[in-house]
Amino acid sequence: MIRSVLILPILLLTMSVETDAMIIFENPEAANMSSNGTLSYTDPYRARVDHLIQRALEEFSLRLEAAVSSQTPGQNTVFSPLSIASVLALVLLGARGVTHAEVARLLGVTAGINLTGKSHAVHEELGRLLDMLEERKEKDGTHLSIAKGLFLQHNFHINQSFVNYTRDIYHSEVRELDFQQNPREALKIINKWVENRTEGHIKDLLTQEPDLQTKAVIASALYFIGQWENPFYPGATKVKPFYVGKEGGKNYNEIIDVDLMVNGAEIPYYADPVRRCTIIGMPYKGNKITMYVIVPDTDVKSFLDTTSASDMEHLIKKTEKRPVIFFFPRMRLESTINLVPPLKKMGLKSLFDIHTANLTNIADGIFVNEAVHKVEIDITEDGTVASAATAFSFTRDGSNPVVRVEKPFIFFIRHDETGVTLFWGTVIKPTPHYKHTQ
Repeated sequence: MIRSVLILPILLLTMSVETDAMIIFENPEAANMSSNGTLSYTDPYRARVDHLIQRALEEFSLRLEAAVSSQTPGQNTVFSPLSIASVLALVLLGARGVTHAEVARLLGVTAGINLTGKSHAVHEELGRLLDMLEERKEKDGTHLSIAKGLFLQHNFHINQSFVNYTRDIYHSEVRELDFQQNPREALKIINKWVENRTEGHIKDLLTQEPDLQTKAVIASALYFIGQWENPFYPGATKVKPFYVGKEGGKNYNEIIDVDLMVNGAEIPYYADPVRRCTIIGMPYKGNKITMYVIVPDTDVKSFLDTTSASDMEHLIKKTEKRPVIFFFPRMRLESTINLVPPLKKMGLKSLFDIHTANLTNIADGIFVNEAVHKVEIDITEDGTVASAATAFSFTRDGSNPVVRVEKPFIFFIRHDETGVTLFWGTVIKPTPHYKHTQ
């Protein structure tokens, strides 16, 4: 199972020079609002908004992966599109002008929807979608929670409408701190909030006191724990070679050893002869969330460079449940990403610029000076021997496909009902790994 997946992106909003900017919207004539200015429950645009957000998160995953990996070639890339988007949704709520337009495009909520004077309708849909993703802890151990926190400088004038919306729509916790007079106490309070919202897994995330000019911190903590529907058999995990190199199977320039788990179960499977890849789905108990794994025949970078969100959706839809024997690395992935450079590369530029940021729906004269995203993922065999033994009952008689995830691969954890991508990973070298022995 993924024993703990812990995400925390932090945005620090600090004082800047206030600027004016024109309000820009796409397709304003396409609005279809109810008489009270919100999307009605029978409105076809409700389904359209959900689809736009789901597709935008897929596109966002691919674009962010490309932006981050270009800065750190040859390294694993792990992040949560949903967690980052939940923070950007609050930024969208506080933005105007060019900044609003850039964030809206990044979140994919502009095409075909009029945001002019009615952007609260889109936030209601975003908030509703986030609520749908919450999974209370069940007897089987599956649990998904999304916490939002807004920490404000004491006595700093914040637009009360912004505070009300963060509470009412996004269920954010709002608290006043004194960054200027007592930054050490502010640091302790934020770190304790993180620790509590991740059930004690992340402690002391912020290692330095906030800048004295900090006016607000927007935080999102996404915590997921789940057991495999078909647990791996612990006794079958063996140290096996993992092939790191070009052209996935040819001209390997490096071989490492990893702990390779083994399983046999009826799971979603598809081998695409056109895109030259194999995809499998490993569901969690309750069958509401699935980890999809794509193993390209070629190298991962070449595959991703020619793959769109539509292609990913096509691969998922083509999977069919069938008996599969599959091998997958046992690993723990950790990543800390400075989001500012990749988000700028993706078109979100004004937010981080002291001269162009327009967050006047929050307060006058602020901009974002830091955006940090932290991820920890622990993937193990977890499960009872009895259920694992049942899942491992398929024999290798040649009629069942065998999928060996023993070279660089892509995985993403998806909420099946909404299609929303919770986590994304491109794994070049699983960790831990060891020096290969012949």
